[in-house]
Amino acid sequence: MQVLLCPDSFKGTLSATEACAAMARGLARVGADANTLLLPLADGGEGTARVLSGAFGGRTSSALVTGPLGGQIRAQYTLFEDREGRSCAALDFAAAAGLPLVPCEIRNPLHATSYGVGLLVRAVLRHRTSRIFLGLGGSATCDGGAGMAAALGVVFHGMNEGPISAEQLYGVTSIDTTNRVPSLDSTELIALHDVMNPLTGPQGAATVFGPQKGATPEQVESLEAGLLHLARLTRTDPSRPGSGAAGGAGFGAVAFCGADLQPGLPTVLSVLDFDGHLAGADLVITGEGQFDMQSQAGKVVGGVLQRAEAARVPVVVLAGQIAPSAPDLPLPEATELYSLETESGSLNVAQREPARIIEELTERVVKKRIDST
Repeated sequence: MQVLLCPDSFKGTLSATEACAAMARGLARVGADANTLLLPLADGGEGTARVLSGAFGGRTSSALVTGPLGGQIRAQYTLFEDREGRSCAALDFAAAAGLPLVPCEIRNPLHATSYGVGLLVRAVLRHRTSRIFLGLGGSATCDGGAGMAAALGVVFHGMNEGPISAEQLYGVTSIDTTNRVPSLDSTELIALHDVMNPLTGPQGAATVFGPQKGATPEQVESLEAGLLHLARLTRTDPSRPGSGAAGGAGFGAVAFCGADLQPGLPTVLSVLDFDGHLAGADLVITGEGQFDMQSQAGKVVGGVLQRAEAARVPVVVLAGQIAPSAPDLPLPEATELYSLETESGSLNVAQREPARIIEELTERVVKKRIDST
């Protein structure tokens, strides 16, 4: 039996790699004659750099950069060679400008900057890789990627040199990219978005994500005005899906850095040759922190279910929680859905001991399948 283990992270408890390892231990306890392939996945959000690098035996490096509220932090990035032998790097936007880097009581996207992300990209560029994957997601910022661009040499006239935050955007008079870091022009920068939101409007970065980052209704209006002003100064389409990712950094990566903006999950699946691995599988086991309506809207589990159904491979989904509306969602016929919360009898236990529960649940589910055949 060929078993493909390909979970997403269980947000707040386990990384995709840790969840995958727990599944593998559970499968090993079955004692069945099974060939197991571990393929942790990500959708372009937090954890994408580790997933891409881990699949190819890459290495991790780091650099001192500016944090989202100033000061210095150490942020990581990864280096690897892809299956075609190209030198690649990957970094998470959240590594230098993530929401967890800002204490809850002082979160305010008007004051946060993505400048450190640009410094991290500069550190990566020194390795002269041919491709850089930038995973957008989990940011504390809403500066349209202007801070990131400023660190890469883009000049925002009307602003002082150094970190730019969202509250300064409305003061920008013009934008000059001629002094952008030259090595960026010879490197393929691929920005991966994990949401489809545009830059502005009712579904834009400020309106949808601003409150999650600590913005008041009045501050959301200020953020929206700044992003609209930024869009007017460029010729980049603000309505493009994914432009609103990472506080509008999807937009900024294209407008200021010449990036190729791509949906995260399909790109990750392609780089990892997911379909090739799926073709030889008899069973797929995937999972995530919460299975809900968003799971089938560009997230890892939904993508796995869609491709496995087309390949006629049964899927087992292990979720930390199953949302009340989830049982009404259409699932492929050969799909089994389990909740860590239900299996453990308590959400607290599921959050406290997710690896143990995943391990035991994987063992029980696979044994059940073997006994029924």
